[in-house]
Amino acid sequence: MKITSIKLNKNGKYVVTIDNEKYNLYQDTILKYLLFSKKEIDNTLFENIIKDNNFYDAYYKIIKFVSIRLRTENEIRKKLNTLFILKKDQDKIINKLKEQGYLNDELYIKSYINDKINLSLEGPEKVKRDLLKNGFKKEDILKYLCLFEDINEERINKIINKKLKANHNLSKKMFIVKVGNDLRNLGYTNYREILENIDFDDKDIYQKEYDKIYNKLIKKYPPEKADILTKQKLYTKGF
Repeated sequence: MKITSIKLNKNGKYVVTIDNEKYNLYQDTILKYLLFSKKEIDNTLFENIIKDNNFYDAYYKIIKFVSIRLRTENEIRKKLNTLFILKKDQDKIINKLKEQGYLNDELYIKSYINDKINLSLEGPEKVKRDLLKNGFKKEDILKYLCLFEDINEERINKIINKKLKANHNLSKKMFIVKVGNDLRNLGYTNYREILENIDFDDKDIYQKEYDKIYNKLIKKYPPEKADILTKQKLYTKGF
């Protein structure tokens, strides 16, 4: 087999003609195998050239992938799987990314936590769970989870106040139960005392709910029974 020409393409790769067949090769491949026009190559060398060029192709696609935003090792491996890259080549690419600073667990964790603090109301436990799912070590996560410490109570109060403004039908008891569940799902733990001490008078809600239920029941029952049934329903709602 013989290389008949090598031309630089607009995309930065080289069009290499081998026995009248054209191949798009990366500069890395050209330099590694010292390819030049009129060079003779055998089948084994040709196979290695194509194999390594496929490796570089995957590598540069991953470079583009990580340049959009920080990525986890799991995300990169999933992407490499879609490119049908063998495990040993995946390991090479991962190690290369780490050496070049594209893949840094601590930087990712710190950035991820800062984003959750600034762009969401998620709590530390949910953030920790999500990072653990992404394959990060617990000890690395805990180094930066302390960023929540000084703002935890403020964030809990913000969530509670937002829920209070939106509440139009829950009793204080049911509100505490529901919002407690919401806070737990969001990843907060030390919220019970804050929630128990909220300034919440549910008298107006009670009256509104009473009138709504009573006005339906009075169409079917005498006033005294309608009143009793209404209070029973309100009791089940935590009033």
